[in-house]
Amino acid sequence: MGPSQTCTRRFIFKNRNPRQLSSMLLPVTSSKTRTTLCKTQQFLDSINALCDQGQLDQAITLLQETDHQAIKKRFPAYSCLLQACSESMAASLAQKVETHMVKTSFPHCLFLNNRLIDIYCKSGYIREARKVFDEMSEKDLFSYNTMIHGYCCFGLLDDARQVFVQMHEKNQVSWGIMIGGYVRHEYAFEALEMFVDMNRSGLKPDPIILVAALRAS
Repeated sequence: MGPSQTCTRRFIFKNRNPRQLSSMLLPVTSSKTRTTLCKTQQFLDSINALCDQGQLDQAITLLQETDHQAIKKRFPAYSCLLQACSESMAASLAQKVETHMVKTSFPHCLFLNNRLIDIYCKSGYIREARKVFDEMSEKDLFSYNTMIHGYCCFGLLDDARQVFVQMHEKNQVSWGIMIGGYVRHEYAFEALEMFVDMNRSGLKPDPIILVAALRAS
């Protein structure tokens, strides 16, 4: 899509509400027509356009007003919305996206769940982040490290340590988050203890971790 096309699309979608967007894409004369709308690329285009304009409320409203069964497998729509929520630090809107995912029985997705945890932790929604984390059928290093970092940022070091201990595999980032968290909240002994444990595990500290350990000593 060239620049002129992009500008045209943004002009068309600007200041439109979800119902107007629907009518512009396809005439909505029946439930069957509405279902057809949802199954087309045009639905995703309207979500993308609203997110581009920063009109997240309207994008989510359009999502909610769309046939649930048709949108059930629309991963790109959820991904686009959560990306926009992340950029805007809009955790309350991310909750609406999550609610829609649950309501429509959208299959658990590692990528989307990780994005939710990240948004919630950055916004101080620690309880909501932990709920998503606990309900995940699959977790990776990003899942654990993000949850630990969220706890450390808000001084919940016991909770962070609990998640850290649960990890089957840890990397430099995992150790660095815990050591940095202890140093930031003035738990020098625990930071140095963690530093020693890291060395015993066979992982070598990077310069950032070394600086944190020096601050604790």
